[in-house]
Amino acid sequence: MRRWTTLGALCALSAVTAAEPVTLVNSSFEDASHGAGGFDLLAPNGWSGIENTLGTFHPTIDTYGYEATDGDHVLFTNGGTATQVTGEVLEAGVTYELTVDIIARPGLFDGYAVRLLAGGRTIAEDASSLTPVVGGSVTTVVTYTATADDALLGRSVAISLWGPFQANFDNVRLTAVPAPGVVCSFGVLGLAASRRRR
Repeated sequence: MRRWTTLGALCALSAVTAAEPVTLVNSSFEDASHGAGGFDLLAPNGWSGIENTLGTFHPTIDTYGYEATDGDHVLFTNGGTATQVTGEVLEAGVTYELTVDIIARPGLFDGYAVRLLAGGRTIAEDASSLTPVVGGSVTTVVTYTATADDALLGRSVAISLWGPFQANFDNVRLTAVPAPGVVCSFGVLGLAASRRRR
């Protein structure tokens, strides 16, 4: 009985601790090295996008009335889309949680879209559901749980960031959270087999 109780406690704990961060490239756009107020019109390292429709920017309070939320740089989009294909593939029972900071550049903010993709198709998105104060930021969280009959299982998971004019993004994070039953099932089956052998 004690072993079952212990396993149950471990399974309960796993529901809290099993979230795994997914490795992203240049997730805060700090591969750039612009001075205060500097920018470019290129897709940031690790991201794909069309030149002249997006870039990396170093805003400061003194130069533009706002600043990045993590480090010095942000991604900005002028009708372009920045996309990063991760090393993850869509797995049944896993919840994918995408977290992104949205910053309102004073006088220019006009909405955004943060999308989670699998196999190039949108599986979850936030299309301007939040409105940051001028010069401030909000954090959006987009989630998707894959089921056993999901048609996109095994397809690459990707992130897409878009804005019509001067949408600013920073501090992109992605986690993969297995369902507690997935985490514990092998342990429960193993213990059950052990008890039968006694």
